[in-house]
Amino acid sequence: MAKVLALTIDDYEDNRIGLISEVAPRLAGNLLDRGLAFVRDIENDAARLPELLAFIPVLAEQKPTDLAALVREIRHLLVILLEANRHESRHALLSLLAMKNLLAPPIVSESTINAIVEQIVEICIQSADKKQKIG
Repeated sequence: MAKVLALTIDDYEDNRIGLISEVAPRLAGNLLDRGLAFVRDIENDAARLPELLAFIPVLAEQKPTDLAALVREIRHLLVILLEANRHESRHALLSLLAMKNLLAPPIVSESTINAIVEQIVEICIQSADKKQKIG
């Protein structure tokens, strides 16, 4: 019974985390502050990143003075996640980089986006070439 309850609580927390990013565009005032505080308290870095990304357009519109701090926080978190995935498979790294709104200004500059895209294409081509040689 305890195991089932634990799974239910974990599932609830996962759904609650994803739900905040979905409602972020509708948050304002105190609810915006509380929603962002909730997201910042998410312990799992990989789960926190997409939630923070959802707040960029909201802060840009409602609290532009707070946007720079959020962008710095997201960039710092991205570095942590890239470092953590350094020895993981290419798939794990590509999945991280494919996160919605990650490879976009103001998180990274256009020149950085272009360099990353170039490397992603190289990785995909290399993977396809390996599969052809094996097959």
